[in-house]
Amino acid sequence: MSELLAARGLTRTFSWRRPFQRPRRLVAVDRVDVAVARGECLALVGESGSGKTTLGRCLLRLLEPDAGELTFAGEDLLALSAGELRRRRRDFQMVFQDSGGAFNPRLRVRQILEEPLAIHDLAPKAGRRAHVAGLLGKVGLGESALERYAHQLSGGQRQRLGIARALAVEPRLLILDEPVAALDVSVQARILSLLTELRDELGLAMIFISHDLAVVQQIADRVAVLYLGRTVESGRRDEVFRRPQHPYTASLLAAVPVPDPRRRRPPAALSGEIPSPLDPPPGCPFHPRCPIARDRCRREVPALRTLASGTAAACHYPGEVAVAVEELSAPDFVG
Repeated sequence: MSELLAARGLTRTFSWRRPFQRPRRLVAVDRVDVAVARGECLALVGESGSGKTTLGRCLLRLLEPDAGELTFAGEDLLALSAGELRRRRRDFQMVFQDSGGAFNPRLRVRQILEEPLAIHDLAPKAGRRAHVAGLLGKVGLGESALERYAHQLSGGQRQRLGIARALAVEPRLLILDEPVAALDVSVQARILSLLTELRDELGLAMIFISHDLAVVQQIADRVAVLYLGRTVESGRRDEVFRRPQHPYTASLLAAVPVPDPRRRRPPAALSGEIPSPLDPPPGCPFHPRCPIARDRCRREVPALRTLASGTAAACHYPGEVAVAVEELSAPDFVG
């Protein structure tokens, strides 16, 4: 399949300062390569602070990258003017993590869904109500929600509303930022089922941002694991989950709860907190928490390289900790 969205060397930094101190440079996204094909779902995974949301916003130019290349269907997105980008936004939309703050509290559901139709001139004014009702039906909400405000909906209903708003302009790509993180397990399952159905029906490409590997397993085709703004591992979901090549990925998999109480997993190798991006460690950014770190790891930054399995990993000693989780992760995550 051909690439729909592709980023090469994407970088985003922020300037941060305390009173009476010099500004400091925070690298939130550090030379990341990302690509997603038509009809494919790519998951961006990692702990809070790994750069997933910042990367997602940069991919849509909601945040402007400092460096790198970004193309959509072969077109250079970074070369578009503000007006051209606004017209192009119909092709790529985002579903935000905070469904409680994603909508104008003064607008009713009908108005929230009519607004993108008006902006992109996609439906005549007289026919917008029927169009909006159809969108609500598509995401499992009834017409009774049309005249309600977003705050009157449950968390799951608001997330469905966010998906409906994104679908209103018939995009080719959806970026979903932790769309089920704050929902009950039963509601999560319904939202994931809805996304899978919409993807199959509409041929959508998706970038799914999540820290929950059990959720990612249900929906993703490929996985990119981020740590301190860098890609540390990427590849086909089944391959990454069966044979993780980076110690960070292996630790994330080992930390996932096992549903069978009769089975026990060894303690996860991951310990400590993710370092501050204001003061990243030298060498490999993961080495302070890595169970196999050596002197080389403390001196040299490992390059992201493709291995014989097809998985890419940024590790000097790929696969050394994979044996510890392979036997346990494969049955639980891969059917």
